[in-house]
Amino acid sequence: MKRRDKIVELVEISKQLNEYLQNSKKKEHIREWLSRYSSYYNLFSKSLAVIYHSYKRGRIIYQNDLRYLINHFLVGYRIICSMRPEFIEVLYKTFHDIPLQRIGSFWRDLVSDLQFLYYQRFGEKPSGIDYRSMIDKILSGLPYEYLPNDLHKYYRHPYNHIMFFTSISLLGLLFSYISHHAILNNRTLDLMIAIEKLRNDRDKQFSWLSREIAEIYLSGRMFSTRSAYISVESYVGHGKTTYSLSSLDIFLSLIGFKNELGLEDEDLDIFRINDLETFHEILKISYKKNIRFPILLLDDSSDWLTPYWTWTKKRAVYEEVRDLLIYGRANVGVYIIVSNGPEDLSSFVRRLIEKRLTAIFFDVPETFVKASGFMLLSRDVRKSVDQFKHIEDIVDAFVYPLMKMPQKIYEEDMAHKREMIKRSVKRISTLKRSMVKT
Repeated sequence: MKRRDKIVELVEISKQLNEYLQNSKKKEHIREWLSRYSSYYNLFSKSLAVIYHSYKRGRIIYQNDLRYLINHFLVGYRIICSMRPEFIEVLYKTFHDIPLQRIGSFWRDLVSDLQFLYYQRFGEKPSGIDYRSMIDKILSGLPYEYLPNDLHKYYRHPYNHIMFFTSISLLGLLFSYISHHAILNNRTLDLMIAIEKLRNDRDKQFSWLSREIAEIYLSGRMFSTRSAYISVESYVGHGKTTYSLSSLDIFLSLIGFKNELGLEDEDLDIFRINDLETFHEILKISYKKNIRFPILLLDDSSDWLTPYWTWTKKRAVYEEVRDLLIYGRANVGVYIIVSNGPEDLSSFVRRLIEKRLTAIFFDVPETFVKASGFMLLSRDVRKSVDQFKHIEDIVDAFVYPLMKMPQKIYEEDMAHKREMIKRSVKRISTLKRSMVKT
């Protein structure tokens, strides 16, 4: 889409979203959604505290064990936040149907993991209990709506965070084993189809960022004289754009706007700005015509909101963008700033950021499952080299392939990146030629 067409479409859809938000009757529905997932989020936070303190007290000796455990816990948490209960039923039955010999060398690791989780859950060693019985008893700690049908008889009250932590960790563990089995047996496509088919409706999914946007809206700040700035930081190719777009999708679906306008997942790309010129034009329009943009997603901002702008040919544009951001910021409700990290952003943007979601990674080898935890840091806090110090700061999980960018947006994004690479190569070549001449 050409820049002018995108700006025109963004202005029009933002006007409609503004009107829709101010007249929305969905606020009670949003509060119910927040209440429902707040209970899971609280259990998530308490579980991370258990993992961290178990590590500090020497119950988890090796950092690799800790990394492995956190990874599976994050994967399991994303499953209950993104997938239908039927997906867990499918995972449970699929694992039961996998012959033990197919697990191969992972068998001993699986038994060891089950024994650890069983002890964490019940406070005793699982002597004389076979591995399938251990799986059933540990998974019985899942929230009731996610329990496989065969495990309802094991469900116990009252519910607590230990039940949540052990069952969710095992859920992530089983998913990783199943994904590995799918790769070995050329069944990856079948697994991807099951994920697409059993992914929950967007308004029934949850992410920390979608919760934050919803709370900003309910508080009235989305229409106040002060914009909200949230940074989503991660390394290249580790899901920060996918996570941000998914969270925006959840919010727009939750309030009913996406359904009201008949928007497809790909249409949400209209809120995503990934170059300086487009952003500059949007800020000028918002200031001159007094048009409010409820949400803007500034993607790849490390590339075009660079800290080295004073040495570029676009210095005048940057200066105007800086002034419009600082003095005209009331015309944008929420900025979601997607970057590699604050050190790659210009200082005038960095100083505006209030909350930072910074990714740390816990990938499981030999599977295509990519998991990362988003920890919440304040603006001026530096991420420690020892990522395990931040376990208790993790507020959400990104997991591929459970969260996936729409194919059309992915293709357009890759085309944009290829064009940026071509321009960079051309600039470097021109610079080299000029240096040779001098």
